[in-house]
Amino acid sequence: ARAFDEAGVKPSGLWATGAPLAIPDCHVEIVVDNPMVMAPGARVQVAVRLRNLGGAILVSGGAHPVFLATRWRDPETTAELPDVVTLRSPLARPVPPGGTLVDEMTLVAPERPGTFHIQITLLQERIRWLSDVDDRTAHWAVVVVSDGGDGLLPDGTVSA
Repeated sequence: ARAFDEAGVKPSGLWATGAPLAIPDCHVEIVVDNPMVMAPGARVQVAVRLRNLGGAILVSGGAHPVFLATRWRDPETTAELPDVVTLRSPLARPVPPGGTLVDEMTLVAPERPGTFHIQITLLQERIRWLSDVDDRTAHWAVVVVSDGGDGLLPDGTVSA
């Protein structure tokens, strides 16, 4: 409690429990080094910077762990793509209110060519997508192209 007082932070709890987050605690900012072009099914590691803007400690543990997660959508209908797996990456460590975390996570492109919308957000398992409360998450368009193997870089992105 003293460390929070010294940092000028007023947490909604003093320990990380994995309990359901209250709506005011579901505010984060996420910035990602985002690939704009990927090959079908490519797996790419991206750097993620997360800042906890809420009042609770974010933790990947307990009954309702918090994960970095991907949401792929159709850019025209905004419907989630049913044939693309939602990847979950545990947080490398608990993130206190006002704290930041720099980490990496894996993106997996859809198996078919096209233009898609991806979002990197937090998911509290069996509770909610934090982006449904506050959308200061990373999202952008990704073009998935198949070029017959020419121009593919080792990380699954496509050379210009």
